[in-house]
Amino acid sequence: MSIFEKITRYTQLRQSAPFDLDAPVCKDLSTLSYTDLHALRDEASVVSSRARIRYLAALFPDLGLVSLAESVHAIIDNPNLSVGDVRLILDGRSLADPTRRTREVDLHAIQTIGRLISSGVSVVGAARRAGVSRTTARSVDEYLGLSQVYHDRAMDITIDLTREGASTRAIADVLQVSQSTACRWQRKARSVLKELGEL
Repeated sequence: MSIFEKITRYTQLRQSAPFDLDAPVCKDLSTLSYTDLHALRDEASVVSSRARIRYLAALFPDLGLVSLAESVHAIIDNPNLSVGDVRLILDGRSLADPTRRTREVDLHAIQTIGRLISSGVSVVGAARRAGVSRTTARSVDEYLGLSQVYHDRAMDITIDLTREGASTRAIADVLQVSQSTACRWQRKARSVLKELGEL
């Protein structure tokens, strides 16, 4: 099973936020599938690998720690990491000494960022509501491509609605955005439809 199929399977299974196929996560998962965090001696590599594993939690904003660890473990598919290891990483605990907490971003904040950005909230707004820095929220978003997926999905809906003759107000209602945002998207949708020769 390819990495894409794994992520798609588990995100569909959990009805979670989608990810962008061009996002760094797609490339990184092949590395994460064989990295042995128990054997790594370079502190920077350990921190980076742990962060990438923890960012996957944003794809599953509604799961508790146990279910989340199982889902992330299945996506990573790394024989060097047990489900328990993944749970420790997600919970912000050291693999070498599980009684010691690391100084990583709170798991709930990562999941909140995923939920908010996937529903159209800006990175700045998501950072504020999750109680983290903009840099953290931006890192999660860029790694998974959540805002890009939201934008692409919203544009697809806008194009379909514009094709059917929907008003700006109707588009705003469907997408749950302001009329000014809906108007901007509708202009872009009309431009696409003109290029396709449908307007």
